[in-house]
Amino acid sequence: MVRRALLPVALLMCGVLFAQTAEAQSLDSFTDAVSYAIDIQRTIVQEIGKYMLALKQGASTVALFSGIGLAFLYGALHALGPGHGKMVVASFFMGQDAKIWRGMFMGLQIANTHVISAVALVWLVDLSFRHFIGGSPAESIWIRAVSFGLIAVIGGVLLFRAIQRYRAAKHGVTLAEPHDHQHGMGQQSLLAFLAGLVPCTGAILVMLFALASDIVGIGILLVAAISAGMAITMAIFGVLSILFRRIVMAVAETNNRGAVVTATVLEHLAAVFILLIGISFLSVTLADEFL
Repeated sequence: MVRRALLPVALLMCGVLFAQTAEAQSLDSFTDAVSYAIDIQRTIVQEIGKYMLALKQGASTVALFSGIGLAFLYGALHALGPGHGKMVVASFFMGQDAKIWRGMFMGLQIANTHVISAVALVWLVDLSFRHFIGGSPAESIWIRAVSFGLIAVIGGVLLFRAIQRYRAAKHGVTLAEPHDHQHGMGQQSLLAFLAGLVPCTGAILVMLFALASDIVGIGILLVAAISAGMAITMAIFGVLSILFRRIVMAVAETNNRGAVVTATVLEHLAAVFILLIGISFLSVTLADEFL
């Protein structure tokens, strides 16, 4: 029974190993693809800047809607590229028995926090022209460090609770249901806030240009479009993760024991993945700052 319950998870891990092997064999192609995607995002941001300049000079509403469309596309592509947001969403719902709308809502939560933090950073921090030209504000490094560190802490707490429930179940003790609606939504909102706390680079650049050009209203519209694009992409990852869990559980639910074991394994894996996401991104952030 246990073997049958673990079969879907074993197949998943085999798929991951196969993907990693394929990636190692074509690392150059993968790197080129990532570089190409980053170049596309930079080009889109440059085009958005051109439309903003045209709007400042009195261009028609066509330029505004074109800029909004590009901002939406940037947000969708930005969330699709390498990053922690979608990884947190996918990992979280792998261990949660959740409805589809929650996956969509978490994507919206992270996207909104991403751009709000970017706008707040631009408004509250005294940014130099050097920052506008070449990079992100120094203060955002510590925002990223705190965000990733707390994500790791949450992953550790979730793992600790999962282990506690497993040990209690072995001794015939039933602990409080881990995924009741209120408790699950609280975890989701906290994780979404922390994952979204890292400012979106594109939103920072758009708001900087808007402030410098005295077109703050237009900048906010474009940043909202970036948020919408990011929300859709991350919502897709959330929904896919929920559907994946449902498929795995449907395979395992041929018997009661299989369902219980599979749910336990998925809960532990989800917590481990969130813990590793926080640790790995925190390590990279600190290495970039101090090494």
